[in-house]
Amino acid sequence: MKLRTPLTLLLSLPGSALVLGLAATLAANTYRTAAQTALGDLAVARQTAVAGPTGRAVGILIQGETAGLAQSALQALVRQRLAETGLVPDQLDPASTEPAAALTRISLTLGLSGTETQIMAAVLELDRGDPLLVLDRIVITGQGVEGGVLQAEIALSGFAAGFLQ
Repeated sequence: MKLRTPLTLLLSLPGSALVLGLAATLAANTYRTAAQTALGDLAVARQTAVAGPTGRAVGILIQGETAGLAQSALQALVRQRLAETGLVPDQLDPASTEPAAALTRISLTLGLSGTETQIMAAVLELDRGDPLLVLDRIVITGQGVEGGVLQAEIALSGFAAGFLQ
């Protein structure tokens, strides 16, 4: 067995430190590159969001040149989604719009009559897909026993690009 001289021991420690330092530098460089890529992607996403309703945002907003047209589009969308469940609204009352700088909240109140299964199917249908609808309030009244008829009042809203009143 060969004994290491103190000089070889002294030189081997800095060599190990050098290899570890190089490995740490390479790993840090890899993470820095990934972080820069993510930062670039974030900048593009922020620029798209600031630029206005484009891309995915167009899909989730109610379309219309004015608040009135957006309200009509929301009513048509609700009727279309309810038609897929076989229900026809008993009441469809538009509420006032709430304009903001970037978005305008378009609201309405919907009245339905049907069985528990039909009402649940209507709620699920209203809550799916684009444009995005927010179910603000649901009030269900009636007996609902063994196929009994229930009445549901649903306050819902969607969002459109901001309008000036």
